[in-house]
Amino acid sequence: MPAIEQEIRVNGKLMVAHFVPGYTEERNLLYDQKVVPKEELAGWGEALKRRHRKKVFTTGAYDVIHLGHIRYLQLAASLGDDLMVGLNSDSSVRTYKGEGRPVQEETERAELLCGLTCVGFITIFDELTGAETIRLFRPDVYLCVEGSWEGDLGSKEEVIAMEEVGGEVWCCPRQGPTISTTAIIERIERKYGERIMGDFKQLIQGDKHE
Repeated sequence: MPAIEQEIRVNGKLMVAHFVPGYTEERNLLYDQKVVPKEELAGWGEALKRRHRKKVFTTGAYDVIHLGHIRYLQLAASLGDDLMVGLNSDSSVRTYKGEGRPVQEETERAELLCGLTCVGFITIFDELTGAETIRLFRPDVYLCVEGSWEGDLGSKEEVIAMEEVGGEVWCCPRQGPTISTTAIIERIERKYGERIMGDFKQLIQGDKHE
């Protein structure tokens, strides 16, 4: 990695420090290797099939990645050889999570996923379900979270798509109530929101006395 060397003095002695210019402005080097455009999904799926790789697929927003996400993705990866994560786009997250979400835009969320060794590939989709992505990628295994559907599991769109492509459906329990992006945001609001409001009130009161 190119770097600029600069001599610095530490405890009266000279040593060399290495400064990496522009590193924070560069996209994760794995991004172009791991993020698969929708139009290439079918080809990727076929290529992995020819190599006799067991393909696993799951979906999610992964907005403010936390412990529950890591556990879930590690479980998904253990079910096969290559894990493809269907990442909800900004527009789809906003539709089912509401205004103010996502906290992080889709390219940032995708780049974070690229840094996880358990994640093989990522594709970003605009639909509210991953059914269309499943029909293109044709995974062998689909993992979902219990309670992430209305009605019977058999009516879930992704499950219908998996039946069509001849794959398996796996479900795992939902994480504890404190392990979710929503819970984390609420804790931040409670912890720091009160402090901010207190500082604001002090500021207002100070203005009144001037």
